[in-house]
Amino acid sequence: MKRVVFAVFLLVFLIGFNFFCLGKINESKETTITNLSFILSSIDAGDSEKILSECKNFAVFWEEEHGFLGMIVRHELLDQITASAAKLFPLAKHEEYGELSSEVCRCIVLIEEIWDSERPVLRNIL
Repeated sequence: MKRVVFAVFLLVFLIGFNFFCLGKINESKETTITNLSFILSSIDAGDSEKILSECKNFAVFWEEEHGFLGMIVRHELLDQITASAAKLFPLAKHEEYGELSSEVCRCIVLIEEIWDSERPVLRNIL
C-alpha cells in the first residue's frame, strides 16, 4: 500500500512540476516577445536613444531569464538567443538597424521554437 501511495504522490508531483515549468516557459516567451517587439517598434520610429535603452534592458532581462530557463530547457537554443542578445546593443550603438532587426526577429523565432518544442503535444512526445 505504501508503494501505491508513493507512486501516486510522485505522479502528482511530476505533473504539477510539468505544469509549473510550462507556465514559466510561456510567461517567459510572452515577456521576451513583448520586449523584442518594443525594440522593433523603436527601430521603426527611428529613435536611437530608445533603441539603445531597449537593447540594454533586453540584455539584462535575458540574463535573468536564461538562468532559470537553463534548468528546464535545452541549452542549444538558449545559447543562440544569448548570442543574439549580446549582439543587439553593439548593433544599436553603431546604428546597424537592418542587422539589428534581423537579430531581433531571429530571437523571436528561437523563443517560439523553444515554446513549440516544450509543449506536450503528440508530435513532441513521439
